Amino acid sequence: MNMDCSRVAVKPTPCFWMICIVFVYLLFPEGHAGRCSKDQYDADNKGDCQPCQPPAAFLEQGYCHKCLICEHAVKKNCTPSSDAECSCPPGFGCQRQHCEKCEKLPLCKKGEELKVKGNFNYKYSCQPCPNKTYSNIVNGTCKPFTECHSIGMEEVFAGNRTHNVKCGVNQPVTDDQWLNTVQALHLIGSAVIGLSCLVLLGICCLKIKSKRSQSANQRPVVASEPGLLPFSVEERGATKTLPDTHL
Repeated sequence: MNMDCSRVAVKPTPCFWMICIVFVYLLFPEGHAGRCSKDQYDADNKGDCQPCQPPAAFLEQGYCHKCLICEHAVKKNCTPSSDAECSCPPGFGCQRQHCEKCEKLPLCKKGEELKVKGNFNYKYSCQPCPNKTYSNIVNGTCKPFTECHSIGMEEVFAGNRTHNVKCGVNQPVTDDQWLNTVQALHLIGSAVIGLSCLVLLGICCLKIKSKRSQSANQRPVVASEPGLLPFSVEERGATKTLPDTHL
C-alpha cells in the first residue's frame, strides 16, 4: 500500500511556537532593543525607550541595571554604560564578588596566612603555613624556604613556620680546636671546685669561732676553796685607792 505523504498536514503546537521564540531570542539577544539607542533601554519591551540615569542605573545589552551602592570605598563611579566598582579599606575584605560590602579581616599571627574561601560569598580565616614555608611577620604571607644548595651553601638551621632556614658552611672540628675546648672546660671546672672549697672552709672557720665564743661566755667562776665565796679585793692584798680629800 502506497501512502501519499504530500497530503499529510502537520499542525504546529503551542510548544513548537514557544521553542521557536526562544531559539530566535538566543540567536538575536539584542533584537528586542534594536529600536533604542545605545544609552537607552526598552522599559516595557514595546518600544518605550527610556534613558538610564546614573548613579541609579546603567545600560548593558539593552537592559537597564541598578548600580552598585558601595558601603566603604568607590573605586569607579557608575556610568551610563558600566557599573560602579567598589573596594575595601586596609584591614577589610569583600563579602561578595562585587565588593559592595566589606568585613573586618582576622589578625593572623606569625606562621599563618590569610585564606579566602568561596566564589561569590567569601569567608576569611587564618591558616598555618604549609611545609617548607614560613611567615615571620603579623598578617604576612607564607614564603618558601631558601634553598641553600642552590647558592652553594649548606643548611645550618632547618627553619620552621616562623623562621627561614639559615645557610652557612659546616667546617669540621680539628684536633687542636678539640684540645683547646677540653682545656678550657678543665680550667673552668677547676676554678669552680676551688672556689667551692674556699667557701666551705670559710663557713667551717666561722662555726668554730662562734662555738669558742659561746664556751668562754658560759665558763663558771672558780672559788678560793670549795664551798667558800671568792676573796674580796682586800683579802687578795690589793690596795684600794681612796679618794683625794685635800682641798
